[in-house]
Amino acid sequence: IVKTPVIDHLIISTRSYLSFDTIGLLDKLKDSTKYVPTYQLIQKIREEAAAMTKQKVEEAKETAKKREKAKITKIAKELKSAGMGIEPIAKLTGLSIEDVEKIRVRK
Repeated sequence: IVKTPVIDHLIISTRSYLSFDTIGLLDKLKDSTKYVPTYQLIQKIREEAAAMTKQKVEEAKETAKKREKAKITKIAKELKSAGMGIEPIAKLTGLSIEDVEKIRVRK
């Protein structure tokens, strides 16, 4: 809540001591949201949702790029199997000459 790092909390008596870190209570308190104000929880949830949305958009863009590349490669393969030269295929599809040369055609 306060954003002050706590290394440990000790309860000391004349006979012994109790360390919150040793018994795992410090980790539980760090993970707890009991005393975190509601507005901070809402803000954190919104930030996580925005990050997830951004990730999904990026994944969708990547998928679309891969599909488009596959379509273009398929067209280039068909043109190559029809006997068209490498340079015209590269010019029409936007692929590099090296990419067109890598395409294998079954005869």
